[in-house]
Amino acid sequence: MNVSKKQRQLNDYLRDRLEKNRSMGPHEIKYEKFVFSVAERVFSPAFFLGWKYYTPLLAAMNLSGKRFLEIGCGCGFTGLYLAATQNLKQLVLADINPHAVENAKANARSLGLNSVITFYNSDVFDGIPRTAFDIIYWNHPW
Repeated sequence: MNVSKKQRQLNDYLRDRLEKNRSMGPHEIKYEKFVFSVAERVFSPAFFLGWKYYTPLLAAMNLSGKRFLEIGCGCGFTGLYLAATQNLKQLVLADINPHAVENAKANARSLGLNSVITFYNSDVFDGIPRTAFDIIYWNHPW
């Protein structure tokens, strides 16, 4: 297989991000007035930075009364931020990593947001009951 120089650079960058993520251990991420805990074995917003673009973009939308699904929620950062700042009808947070699901649950509890949130340990849609959503969001770390 012929791998281009760009692809090698991307692979090296991702390996670096993953290694830094692994070595950091449990930590906190602060955004505006919110503090999110990031557990071990969970992808951290400190190293996978897509949220810096997508979270404010989603927050600028009128999500009042919407049903929102986040695939690959990690610590729950984006979905929980939206639940705290928008009047969502429903928030479903799902991740293939059971540590991430537990981490998102803990963050929801600490923010007092459990009322409209359901959590699933799921490989994309496999573990989520069939239902309709207004928005499906997935900011995977690659």
